[in-house]
Amino acid sequence: VSIKNFRLPMLALFHVRASQTSNPASKISSMRFKILLIFLLLCGLTPPVEAVLGGKPATSNPFVVALLRDRLATTSGGCSGALVAPRVVFTAAHCLGGSARSIWIPQPGTDLRDTSSLRIQGEIFMMPSDFSSGTFPYNRDFGILILTDSFPGITPLPIASQDQIKSWIAREAVVLHIGYGCTELVESPPCRITSPIPNQFETLDFH
Repeated sequence: VSIKNFRLPMLALFHVRASQTSNPASKISSMRFKILLIFLLLCGLTPPVEAVLGGKPATSNPFVVALLRDRLATTSGGCSGALVAPRVVFTAAHCLGGSARSIWIPQPGTDLRDTSSLRIQGEIFMMPSDFSSGTFPYNRDFGILILTDSFPGITPLPIASQDQIKSWIAREAVVLHIGYGCTELVESPPCRITSPIPNQFETLDFH
């Protein structure tokens, strides 16, 4: 699914093998992950409630989080993720540069302008060893961020099976896109202005 050249990712199941990278915070040695791929990078139009094209506010969503570069930040810079477990965020690899300790995750579904909400610092992150941000759109653009502490009261996000994914594709199931997205179209990341609240919209295109 795409709007101009800015791709909107969707739900998909992957078996990921990543080897150790040069980043100390990205230590993976022949680990295999079975993960629900939820890239939450969305774009659309201003004002914030239209940050997803045809979208609506999703501040009550229990899984969507923004990736912040400061504990008191009020914008995500266009990077979102899914809190798939109390200490685990699934996101895009291009959002994980630098040190994991420089990334802060706010309570899911919050308005980023509320800096009093719980925010937890990153500890380590992992991504495919062959990911490259040299050319957009990126390939193998996914990663996992482990937090220093757990968000309370979080129910792990169910992991889809391969049979479920095939079934959804066969019946052209609805795909939910959700995230703290761009408020204007861009040809490639980063966004210039992003929404302080998460937004969502649905499509019938699962390809």
